[in-house]
Amino acid sequence: MSLSNRIVRKISLMFYAKKCISPINNMKKIISIKVSPKSSVNKVEKFDSFYKVWLKTAPEKGKANNQLIALLASHFKVKKSAVLIISGTKMRKKLVEVEE
Repeated sequence: MSLSNRIVRKISLMFYAKKCISPINNMKKIISIKVSPKSSVNKVEKFDSFYKVWLKTAPEKGKANNQLIALLASHFKVKKSAVLIISGTKMRKKLVEVEE
């Protein structure tokens, strides 16, 4: 991907991140997520402007991110390869792209 395409994509992601679910095109959505690791249950709950996700795993060596991808894939009924963490891989607030 060229530099100009990266810049355009970054700007469009920043624009779409202001909403909970924002369609990029007919097949993709950008979702704002808040993650709570080391929880007692795995669950996904939608609030007004974001999704809250509780994960049982600890945020060590990407285990929580892998579980987040698996949980979101089952929640949206898509393959795990259709879920991509765009930003926030080392933070609790994340932007995730879901391809339908």
